[in-house]
Amino acid sequence: MKKILCISDQIDPVIYSKDIKEKYGDVDFIISAGDLPIDYLDFVQTSLNKPLYFVFGSHHLKALTHYHPEMAENTKDGEVNIFKKGNTKKSNQGTYIGFKSFKHENMIIAGVSGAKKQNDGKNQFTEKQMKRKLSKMIPALFLNKLKYGRYLDILVTHSPPLIEGENEENKQEAFECFTKFIRFFKPKYLIHGQVHIYDPQQCRSTRHGETEIINAYSRHILEVP
Repeated sequence: MKKILCISDQIDPVIYSKDIKEKYGDVDFIISAGDLPIDYLDFVQTSLNKPLYFVFGSHHLKALTHYHPEMAENTKDGEVNIFKKGNTKKSNQGTYIGFKSFKHENMIIAGVSGAKKQNDGKNQFTEKQMKRKLSKMIPALFLNKLKYGRYLDILVTHSPPLIEGENEENKQEAFECFTKFIRFFKPKYLIHGQVHIYDPQQCRSTRHGETEIINAYSRHILEVP
Protein backbone atom coordinates (compact mmCIF):
# COMPACT_ATOMS: atom_id res chain seq x y z
CA MET A 1 0.00 0.00 0.00
CA LYS A 2 1.37 3.39 -1.06
CA LYS A 3 0.34 6.51 0.82
CA ILE A 4 0.36 9.79 -1.15
CA LEU A 5 -0.09 13.27 0.31
CA CYS A 6 -2.01 15.32 -2.29
CA ILE A 7 -2.10 19.12 -1.93
CA SER A 8 -3.34 22.09 -3.95
CA ASP A 9 -4.71 25.65 -3.91
CA GLN A 10 -4.49 26.47 -0.19
CA ILE A 11 -1.65 26.77 2.30
CA ASP A 12 -3.05 24.41 4.89
CA PRO A 13 -2.17 25.28 8.53
CA VAL A 14 -2.19 21.57 9.43
CA ILE A 15 0.50 20.98 6.79
CA TYR A 16 2.41 24.23 7.33
CA SER A 17 3.32 23.53 10.94
CA LYS A 18 6.06 22.08 13.10
CA ASP A 19 3.94 18.92 13.51
CA ILE A 20 3.94 18.04 9.81
CA LYS A 21 6.37 15.15 10.18
CA GLU A 22 4.43 13.68 13.10
CA LYS A 23 1.18 13.80 11.11
CA TYR A 24 2.40 12.92 7.62
CA GLY A 25 5.83 11.38 8.03
CA ASP A 26 4.54 7.99 6.86
CA VAL A 27 3.59 9.11 3.33
CA ASP A 28 5.57 7.64 0.45
CA PHE A 29 5.56 10.77 -1.70
CA ILE A 30 3.78 14.09 -2.32
CA ILE A 31 1.76 15.38 -5.26
CA SER A 32 0.88 19.05 -5.74
CA ALA A 33 -1.89 19.89 -8.21
CA GLY A 34 -1.02 23.58 -8.47
CA ASP A 35 -1.71 27.09 -7.17
CA LEU A 36 0.77 26.75 -4.31
CA PRO A 37 3.96 28.81 -3.74
CA ILE A 38 7.27 27.10 -4.45
CA ASP A 39 8.45 27.98 -0.93
CA TYR A 40 5.49 26.07 0.51
CA LEU A 41 6.24 23.04 -1.68
CA ASP A 42 9.86 23.11 -0.58
CA PHE A 43 8.80 23.30 3.07
CA VAL A 44 6.59 20.22 2.69
CA GLN A 45 9.20 18.27 0.75
CA THR A 46 12.08 19.18 3.05
CA SER A 47 10.09 18.56 6.24
CA LEU A 48 8.93 15.11 5.14
CA ASN A 49 12.07 14.26 3.14
CA LYS A 50 9.97 12.47 0.52
CA PRO A 51 9.80 12.89 -3.27
CA LEU A 52 7.47 15.64 -4.49
CA TYR A 53 5.90 15.92 -7.96
CA PHE A 54 4.11 19.11 -8.97
CA VAL A 55 2.33 21.04 -11.71
CA PHE A 56 1.45 24.73 -11.97
CA GLY A 57 -2.03 26.20 -11.93
CA SER A 58 -2.85 29.84 -12.73
CA HIS A 59 -1.57 31.44 -9.49
CA HIS A 60 1.82 31.47 -7.72
CA LEU A 61 3.69 31.46 -11.00
CA LYS A 62 6.98 33.16 -10.13
CA ALA A 63 8.83 29.91 -10.82
CA LEU A 64 6.97 29.16 -14.05
CA THR A 65 9.56 30.53 -16.44
CA HIS A 66 12.30 28.39 -14.95
CA TYR A 67 10.45 25.38 -16.34
CA HIS A 68 8.82 27.19 -19.30
CA PRO A 69 11.29 29.85 -20.50
CA GLU A 70 9.16 30.33 -23.63
CA MET A 71 6.61 32.12 -21.42
CA ALA A 72 9.06 34.84 -20.40
CA GLU A 73 8.25 38.28 -21.79
CA ASN A 74 9.91 41.65 -21.73
CA THR A 75 8.68 44.08 -19.10
CA LYS A 76 6.55 46.85 -20.60
CA ASP A 77 7.05 50.46 -19.53
CA GLY A 78 5.21 51.14 -16.30
CA GLU A 79 4.20 47.52 -15.79
CA VAL A 80 5.60 44.86 -13.51
CA ASN A 81 5.89 41.55 -15.31
CA ILE A 82 6.67 38.64 -12.99
CA PHE A 83 7.37 36.50 -16.06
CA LYS A 84 10.37 38.52 -17.21
CA LYS A 85 13.60 36.63 -17.75
CA GLY A 86 15.66 36.32 -14.61
CA ASN A 87 12.72 35.79 -12.26
CA THR A 88 13.02 32.03 -12.46
CA LYS A 89 13.15 30.64 -8.93
CA LYS A 90 12.91 26.87 -9.05
CA SER A 91 11.93 24.25 -6.53
CA ASN A 92 14.97 23.06 -4.61
CA GLN A 93 13.88 19.43 -4.44
CA GLY A 94 10.52 18.96 -6.17
CA THR A 95 10.18 17.43 -9.64
CA TYR A 96 8.12 19.37 -12.16
CA ILE A 97 5.97 16.97 -14.21
CA GLY A 98 4.06 19.40 -16.43
CA PHE A 99 3.43 17.76 -19.84
CA LYS A 100 5.77 14.88 -18.99
CA SER A 101 5.57 11.38 -17.56
CA PHE A 102 7.82 9.94 -14.85
CA LYS A 103 8.30 6.54 -13.26
CA HIS A 104 8.20 6.54 -9.46
CA GLU A 105 9.14 3.06 -8.34
CA ASN A 106 6.38 0.94 -9.93
CA MET A 107 4.01 3.86 -10.66
CA ILE A 108 3.83 5.94 -13.84
CA ILE A 109 2.88 9.55 -13.15
CA ALA A 110 2.11 12.21 -15.77
CA GLY A 111 1.29 15.87 -15.23
CA VAL A 112 -0.51 18.72 -16.98
CA SER A 113 -0.07 22.35 -15.94
CA GLY A 114 -2.46 25.22 -16.57
CA ALA A 115 -6.05 26.31 -16.06
CA LYS A 116 -9.06 26.96 -18.29
CA LYS A 117 -8.80 30.38 -19.90
CA GLN A 118 -10.89 32.94 -18.01
CA ASN A 119 -8.94 36.18 -18.65
CA ASP A 120 -5.54 37.35 -19.91
CA GLY A 121 -3.65 35.79 -17.01
CA LYS A 122 -0.69 33.50 -17.56
CA ASN A 123 -0.81 29.73 -17.82
CA GLN A 124 -4.42 29.72 -18.96
CA PHE A 125 -5.46 27.84 -22.07
CA THR A 126 -8.44 27.41 -24.33
CA GLU A 127 -9.82 23.95 -24.94
CA LYS A 128 -8.07 23.87 -28.32
CA GLN A 129 -4.71 24.98 -26.88
CA MET A 130 -4.83 22.38 -24.12
CA LYS A 131 -5.78 19.65 -26.57
CA ARG A 132 -2.69 20.52 -28.60
CA LYS A 133 -0.49 20.31 -25.51
CA LEU A 134 -1.93 16.92 -24.57
CA SER A 135 -1.22 15.59 -28.05
CA LYS A 136 2.50 16.23 -27.53
CA MET A 137 2.47 13.84 -24.55
CA ILE A 138 1.09 10.92 -26.53
CA PRO A 139 4.38 9.48 -27.90
CA ALA A 140 5.83 9.12 -24.37
CA LEU A 141 2.63 7.43 -23.16
CA PHE A 142 2.69 4.93 -26.01
CA LEU A 143 6.32 4.20 -25.13
CA ASN A 144 5.18 3.53 -21.54
CA LYS A 145 2.64 1.06 -22.91
CA LEU A 146 5.36 -0.79 -24.80
CA LYS A 147 7.78 -0.84 -21.85
CA TYR A 148 5.43 -1.35 -18.89
CA GLY A 149 2.19 -2.68 -20.37
CA ARG A 150 0.16 0.45 -19.51
CA TYR A 151 0.14 4.14 -20.40
CA LEU A 152 0.10 5.65 -16.90
CA ASP A 153 -1.23 5.14 -13.39
CA ILE A 154 -1.71 8.69 -12.07
CA LEU A 155 -2.52 11.84 -14.05
CA VAL A 156 -2.00 15.12 -12.18
CA THR A 157 -3.78 18.22 -13.51
CA HIS A 158 -4.68 21.56 -12.02
CA SER A 159 -8.06 21.91 -13.70
CA PRO A 160 -10.63 19.12 -13.45
CA PRO A 161 -11.97 17.09 -16.36
CA LEU A 162 -15.43 17.93 -17.65
CA ILE A 163 -17.83 15.36 -16.21
CA GLU A 164 -21.56 15.36 -16.88
CA GLY A 165 -23.58 16.09 -13.77
CA GLU A 166 -21.07 18.55 -12.27
CA ASN A 167 -22.42 21.95 -11.30
CA GLU A 168 -22.18 24.85 -13.73
CA GLU A 169 -19.38 26.60 -11.82
CA ASN A 170 -17.15 23.55 -12.10
CA LYS A 171 -17.94 23.20 -15.81
CA GLN A 172 -16.46 26.63 -16.47
CA GLU A 173 -13.16 25.47 -14.97
CA ALA A 174 -13.06 22.00 -16.58
CA PHE A 175 -11.47 20.66 -19.75
CA GLU A 176 -13.40 18.29 -21.99
CA CYS A 177 -10.11 17.12 -23.53
CA PHE A 178 -9.05 15.79 -20.10
CA THR A 179 -12.14 13.60 -20.06
CA LYS A 180 -11.35 12.19 -23.50
CA PHE A 181 -7.71 11.75 -22.46
CA ILE A 182 -8.51 9.59 -19.42
CA ARG A 183 -11.13 7.67 -21.36
CA PHE A 184 -8.43 6.54 -23.79
CA PHE A 185 -5.35 6.21 -21.56
CA LYS A 186 -7.23 4.87 -18.53
CA PRO A 187 -5.13 6.06 -15.56
CA LYS A 188 -6.20 4.60 -12.24
CA TYR A 189 -6.34 8.08 -10.73
CA LEU A 190 -6.66 11.70 -11.85
CA ILE A 191 -5.65 14.17 -9.13
CA HIS A 192 -6.67 17.81 -9.69
CA GLY A 193 -7.04 21.11 -7.87
CA GLN A 194 -8.85 24.34 -8.81
CA VAL A 195 -12.25 23.40 -7.33
CA HIS A 196 -12.42 24.68 -3.77
CA ILE A 197 -14.06 22.65 -1.03
CA TYR A 198 -15.92 24.59 1.67
CA ASP A 199 -17.82 21.73 3.29
CA PRO A 200 -15.50 19.22 5.01
CA GLN A 201 -18.17 16.54 4.47
CA GLN A 202 -18.14 17.08 0.71
CA CYS A 203 -17.03 14.05 -1.28
CA ARG A 204 -13.66 14.55 -2.99
CA SER A 205 -13.87 11.58 -5.28
CA THR A 206 -15.87 10.57 -8.33
CA ARG A 207 -15.38 7.91 -10.96
CA HIS A 208 -15.30 8.15 -14.73
CA GLY A 209 -14.81 4.86 -16.52
CA GLU A 210 -11.74 3.19 -15.04
CA THR A 211 -10.42 6.40 -13.44
CA GLU A 212 -11.04 7.69 -9.93
CA ILE A 213 -11.04 11.51 -10.03
CA ILE A 214 -9.83 13.13 -6.80
CA ASN A 215 -9.96 16.77 -5.76
CA ALA A 216 -6.73 17.53 -3.85
CA TYR A 217 -7.90 20.94 -2.56
CA SER A 218 -5.88 21.87 0.55
CA ARG A 219 -4.82 18.31 1.50
CA HIS A 220 -5.88 14.73 0.94
CA ILE A 221 -4.32 11.35 1.64
CA LEU A 222 -4.61 8.86 -1.21
CA GLU A 223 -3.88 5.24 -0.44
CA VAL A 224 -2.96 3.16 -3.49
CA PRO A 225 -2.96 -0.65 -3.27
